[in-house]
Amino acid sequence: AVLFGEDIAQDLSEKIGLAGDTASRIAVVEDFLFKKLNDQVSIDNVVKAAIDTMFSTNGSISIKEMLKDDPSRRRQIERKFAEQVGISPKQLSRVIRLQAVLKMILTQQAESLSQIAYDSDYYDQAHFTRDFKEFTGMTPKEFFKLENEEIALSLEFYK
Repeated sequence: AVLFGEDIAQDLSEKIGLAGDTASRIAVVEDFLFKKLNDQVSIDNVVKAAIDTMFSTNGSISIKEMLKDDPSRRRQIERKFAEQVGISPKQLSRVIRLQAVLKMILTQQAESLSQIAYDSDYYDQAHFTRDFKEFTGMTPKEFFKLENEEIALSLEFYK
């Protein structure tokens, strides 16, 4: 199932395909997601607060954790999220967490992939590798092997 509709998915896919390198592909996806978030004329305050919390925790908090005082609102927020943002809270958290991981890698804030996985609250390194590959199309090790100029270009997005 396509999250945003066939036409939008096709357009996004074409833009990603035309991007020359990994950094450009990341920029295309980030631009698309930020526009999706900002397109909504009236994002519900609860949804906005959830998004703010996700960004402030680098995607490492779940809706369940956010609503520990009132779990009965979880389905309502998930439904509003899908309507207003276009993806589930869990999917957005995964994107935000991966963005934080990429920043760690690009700014060399961690010594090893294991440390990155641990610092990013992944269950284990296999979970980290699977998420990384799903979003970037390559494993973290493959990403580390990129040419220095590609890494330098990617770093420009995180300054």
